[in-house]
Parts: sequence; C-alpha cells; structure tokens
Amino acid sequence: MQAELVLYFVLLILGGHIGLPAAFTTIFIAPKQSKRHPTYISVLLSWIVFATSALFLLYTGEQTAFPAHQPAHALCLFQASMIYSRTVLVACTTLCLVIHLWLELRDYYAVRDSGLLFAMLLSFPWALFFITLIFSVTYGVLHPSSLSLDTFYCAFGANTVLYVVTCIAIAGLIGTIVIEAMILRILWRSNRQFWLSKRPTCHLCMRAFGFTIYTFVTLIMSLLITFRPDLSGPYVFVASLPLAAFLIFGTQREILCAWFGRCFPALNDPFVNVLGRHYKRRRRTEMFHIVVVGSPGDFSVGDSTTTPSVNSYLDKRSPRTPNTVEV
Repeated sequence: MQAELVLYFVLLILGGHIGLPAAFTTIFIAPKQSKRHPTYISVLLSWIVFATSALFLLYTGEQTAFPAHQPAHALCLFQASMIYSRTVLVACTTLCLVIHLWLELRDYYAVRDSGLLFAMLLSFPWALFFITLIFSVTYGVLHPSSLSLDTFYCAFGANTVLYVVTCIAIAGLIGTIVIEAMILRILWRSNRQFWLSKRPTCHLCMRAFGFTIYTFVTLIMSLLITFRPDLSGPYVFVASLPLAAFLIFGTQREILCAWFGRCFPALNDPFVNVLGRHYKRRRRTEMFHIVVVGSPGDFSVGDSTTTPSVNSYLDKRSPRTPNTVEV
C-alpha cells in the first residue's frame, strides 16, 4: 500500500472504530456519567458511520487486492452510496446538536421540551441520510458505468449525486455557523453567574464551535477533491474528521475520569476557556470601579457626595479574635 493510503485508514480506524466507540460505550457503561442529550449521542453515531463507510473494502479485503482485482460491483455501489450519504448525515446531526444547545441557553423550555421538536432533531438527520442513500443506490443501478474505484474508495464518475450532496451539506454547515454565532453572542454578553449555571452546556458549545471551524476547513478540502481528485492530501485531511470528532466530543471530563480512574486537575477543562478569562477581566474592572468610584455604573466627575473614600473600603477593621475556644 501507499503511505498516504495507510495513513488514511489509520486515521479512520483510530477515530471512528477505536476512539468514538470507546467514548460511546463509556457513556452508557461507566458509573457517574451524567445523562447526555440524544442529539449528542446521534453526533457520535454519525461519525462512526462516517468512518465505517470508508472501511468497507478494507475489511472485506477488496482494498488490498486493488488494482489487480476489481471489487464486487454490489459492494462498490454500496460504499459509494454510503460515502455520499455520510456527508449529509454528519452535517445534519451537528446542526441539530447546536440547535438544541441554543434552545438550552435561551431557556426556551416550552420549545426545548416539546416532543415534536425532540423527534425532529433526532430523526431528521437519519431520515435524510437514508433518503440520500436510496437516491444514490438508485442512481448507481441506473448508471452502472458511472461507478469506479479510485485509490481510496468507490465513487460515482458523474457529478449529479455530488452536487445534490454538496448543496445539502453546505446548507447544513451554514446553518450551524449561524447558530454558533448566535450562541457565542449569548455567551459573550452573559455574566459569570450565567456561565456557571450552564457550565456543561457552555463547554459543549465551545467544543461544537471548534469542531465547526474544523469541518468548514474540511469542506474546502472536499471541494478541492472534486476539482483535483489526483491529490492525496485532501483525502487524508477528510479522514481525520472522525479522530477530530473524538478528540473534541469524546474527551469530556467524566469520560476521561472513567478511563484514568481519577480526575486530575488538568482534566477539568481540556480546552482553553476564552470566555472565562473575559469574565475575570470584566470582574476585576467592576471591582476597581466599586473600590474607587463606588459602583460599576455610578461614575461621575466631580460628584463627591456619591463617591465614597477609598479609605472607607481599605480601612475596615477585622472582627475581634476570641480569646477562648469553645469545645
């Protein structure tokens, strides 16, 4: 095998068939695991499907026999259909996850706890996945000559299916970016009490935002594959998506504590808390105004009646220390 092909399969196996299944199993089996929303579970499953679709020929031994031996037409058709359908699946599951996070932050309880919305967020990505899968299989049956195996996986030579899938994936990604921007605006303008009260949701929002940026770069790589299929670098970058999904969504504190047996202080926040530093700076500024001015919003030049002296805050006596200790 070529070095690029080996790296391609190693990344898929590490992320999609080792990391994500381990995190998925830990959530349901390990003790002291908080309840995850089904949209989060759906995201993990979608990326496992994403990796599995590219490993069909490897597990059946057809990949190692190529190009001396062509794979079976039915197997190649199924893989090509899965390759195109998986893009729709992961784009829609990520979109449904950020919609749930936005509703959680906005406290739209009537909408968030609606059974209809719950069913839509959970079933819509998978329904669209199976519709795309049936459409791709039908197209492959009607146009068998368009099916071919390149270095990495089977694909359709025509661009009809590719255009449909790309439009759906771009629409889902744009919707995800818009909702993520709304979430970041809420987090940036909220106070520290809001951040602490919704700490798990806020952390998951930051993880989803980082993964959205990575997915956007991957979409650019996918477009590069369309115009330059001879390049192997974009294929390897796309294969790293399941591993990135595991590192971002599958390394939550409770999961890491279950794996390592204890919670190290360094595992409390695996990612840099940018908003936390912002709140600390804001808090220090407010405390400065309280000490020097009197209140965060009462500053007025020359108003000596409402501006208390600094010494009134600094020269406060400590409580008297008792001489005897009660037993």
